[in-house]
Amino acid sequence: MFQPLIEIPALAVAIAGVFGLLVGSFLNVVILRLPARMEWQWRRECREMLAEYEASRDGDAACAGAGEQPIRTAAAEALDAEQLRSVEAWEPADERAQSACDAADGRALAEVAASEAAAPGDDGEGRLALGERSPARVECSAVEDDDPAPPGIVVESSHCPKCGFKLKPWHNIPVLSWLALRGRCAGCGSAISLQYPLVELLTGLAFAAVVWQFGIGWTALAGLVFTGLLIAMSGIDARTTLLPDSLTLPLLWIGLIASTFGWTVPMEQALWGAAVGYLSLWSVFWAFKLLTGKDGMGQGDFKLLAALGAWCGLESILPIVLISASLGAIIGSLWLAARGRDHATPIPFGPFLALAGWVYFLFGAEIQSVYLGLVQIG
Repeated sequence: MFQPLIEIPALAVAIAGVFGLLVGSFLNVVILRLPARMEWQWRRECREMLAEYEASRDGDAACAGAGEQPIRTAAAEALDAEQLRSVEAWEPADERAQSACDAADGRALAEVAASEAAAPGDDGEGRLALGERSPARVECSAVEDDDPAPPGIVVESSHCPKCGFKLKPWHNIPVLSWLALRGRCAGCGSAISLQYPLVELLTGLAFAAVVWQFGIGWTALAGLVFTGLLIAMSGIDARTTLLPDSLTLPLLWIGLIASTFGWTVPMEQALWGAAVGYLSLWSVFWAFKLLTGKDGMGQGDFKLLAALGAWCGLESILPIVLISASLGAIIGSLWLAARGRDHATPIPFGPFLALAGWVYFLFGAEIQSVYLGLVQIG
C-alpha cells in the first residue's frame, strides 16, 4: 500500500533538517537584534526615570521656596538615592546629554509651578503653560532623535550592519549564500560573521535529531520549539551575557503547558522540576554572594534551569547541573587559555545549561540508566 512520504523516517528527518536551516536564519536575526532593542528600551526608561526624579526634586525646591509643602509623586518616592546612583552609574556617557536636557526641562516645569503658586490670579500671559513643550524639551527632542530604535526582529529586512546594503532573497539562503559569497558582503565586501552559517547548521542538525528521536508527533513539534528557543538564548548569552526574560519565561510556560497535554513529562514532574530548578541555582547564588560579596552567576540562569526542569522533570535537575558544570569547566578553561584570560573572567553559563538540558530532553532515559548503573557499581 501507498505510504505517505512524511511517514518515511529518513525523509522526515531530512525535511526537519531543511526546516531547521530556515529557522536558524531567523534565529540569527533574534540573536543580533533582540539585545540591541532591549538596551535601547533600557536607555529610554532610564532617561524617563531621571527626568521624573529631577522634575520632582526641583518641584519640591520651588514649593519650599514658596512656603508650601512639597508634593512628591509616587514614582519619585519609589526612586530612592541608591536606585538613582545605580541608574546614573549604568547610563552610558553618550546618554548623559539627554539626561541633562531632561533635568533642564524638569527645572523649567518647576519654575512654571512656582510662578503659578506665586501669582494665582495671573491670566497666564507670558507664562509657559504646564503640559506644553518647554524650550528645554524642544532642544532635547533632537538628542532623543539621535537614539533611533534599532531594527525590529520581524518587520525590517536583513541588511549589512556595516554598509547598510539590503540583502536580496538569494543572499538569504541558509549556508549556501554564505559559501557563494565566500563570507563577504555583496555590497561592501566586508567579512560576514561565521556565526550565521554555524547557527543555521546547528539548528538544522538539532531539528533533524529531534525528529529522528521522537518521530512525527506533538512531542517532536514541542521539541522543535524547545530547541529553537534554547539556541536563541545560547547565542544571546554567549554574545552579551544576557538571558532575556522574553525568551526564558515563555520557554518555562510552554514546557508546563506541554506537560498538561502529555507531550513531555507528567505535570507533577514538570512543576517540581521548575520549582527545584529555580531554587537550586538561586540558593547557590545567594550562598556565594554571602560568602564572597560577589555575584557568581546571572539571575537569568535560575529561570533557564527552571524552564529546563519544566520540560525534563524533577529527575533531570541534578544530571543537567552536573553535565553543564563539567562542560563549563572544560570548555571555559580552554577558552580562557586560548584568549590568555585569567580565571576571574566571567563566562556565560547559559549555553552550557541549554546544551545539557537539550541532551537530557532527547536522551534522558539513557542518561538515567547510565547514572543508575554507575551508582550501583559504586
